[in-house]
Amino acid sequence: MGRIRVGFLRSSGCGSPVLILGTMLVSDRFRRRAPAWHRRLGRVQTVCVLLLLTPSGFWMAYYAETGAVAAAGLGSLAIATAACVALGWRSAVRRRLAEHRRWMWRTFLLLCSAVVIRMIGGLATVAQFDAPWLYPLSTWASWLVPLLVFESSRLLNPPHQRVATRI
Repeated sequence: MGRIRVGFLRSSGCGSPVLILGTMLVSDRFRRRAPAWHRRLGRVQTVCVLLLLTPSGFWMAYYAETGAVAAAGLGSLAIATAACVALGWRSAVRRRLAEHRRWMWRTFLLLCSAVVIRMIGGLATVAQFDAPWLYPLSTWASWLVPLLVFESSRLLNPPHQRVATRI
């Protein structure tokens, strides 16, 4: 999988803090107990994603050793992550909280792509599978598959059904 295996979160130096922050911020319990901290940390998260992670994602795309497909996957991931966090922030500012929550879940899933790509690489290593197409495919699959599962679960379970199920 080459040198670019480090993932775009790590190359910016704030990968672990952003994942930890993301885990806290998507927690309903944390949001309810500490709404002011949720807002503050959400701003920190947004700034880190837009000013550190997105540029490092483009850097990784530019230097992808395994070709144009991998480069396009990493570049698209950077664009999608920046767009989701920006749209999530905008929704929060406009007090559209349900919409904000959906955008930020998408953002969190995209941030977790670094973990997913490492899992794919680890499984390939354990299975002693080293196909030339594996890394380019995994740069796309690491974020498109979780996002597709998220979106399809929303379509299969509309909001009015989710509310009824909780009661």
